[in-house]
Amino acid sequence: MSTQAEHKILLGHRYSQLNVDNQRSTADYPLIIPQEVFAHARKFEDRPFIGIYTKYNDRARLACEALLPLLAKHGTTSITRYLDIGCGTGAISALVAKLLKAEAIYLIDGAGEAPRMTGFTEHGSAWNDVFIAMAMVRANVPNNTVVGGFYASQPAYPLLADRIGLITSFRSWGHHYHVEEYVKAVKKHLGVGGLVMLDIRNGTNGKEVMQRNGFHLLDRVPDTSEKCQRLLYTRT
Repeated sequence: MSTQAEHKILLGHRYSQLNVDNQRSTADYPLIIPQEVFAHARKFEDRPFIGIYTKYNDRARLACEALLPLLAKHGTTSITRYLDIGCGTGAISALVAKLLKAEAIYLIDGAGEAPRMTGFTEHGSAWNDVFIAMAMVRANVPNNTVVGGFYASQPAYPLLADRIGLITSFRSWGHHYHVEEYVKAVKKHLGVGGLVMLDIRNGTNGKEVMQRNGFHLLDRVPDTSEKCQRLLYTRT
């Protein structure tokens, strides 16, 4: 079960009540978009931000359709603690957490700034505001779920819970950032037997870095990208 201490993590103020937009969860659109997203979108009227959320909602559904059977295949049908690195809009994080019935969800991303400090690409995404991602997750999980966020610029995550059961990174760690960027933090906080799914850019040493740090490749996750491989690891 989640501990009381987990409610006091950085950026971890809980959204006990959310003004939810009329867009309700349906089979075709499985996520609720909270008012925080629309308020954020109004700051950027020159960009189709709601369209971006719709796109990420579809990506979330496709990612879960590929991920969930693999988790069941490897003996995991529920996750107590879940971490998403480079959570972006929070759409994929929300759907994964919702379907796995996680008790605690942790998110890592920026503070709303697009510039990138390190990695394979020069600039970051405009959707890197971890506060907005937290609102997206909060709107789609039960009220008693712990939702916490951390800035990607932090050198360490001392308040991040240990024994995390699943860590994912969709088009972020390993794809936009070198695997070395987070591998030690992931190793520290992942529980023994926990699972890690990330996109490793082709032509890099990402798989070698994971192996050197004690991760065992379990499976390849179906994905359409020509730039990277979506891989499922466990900690040995």
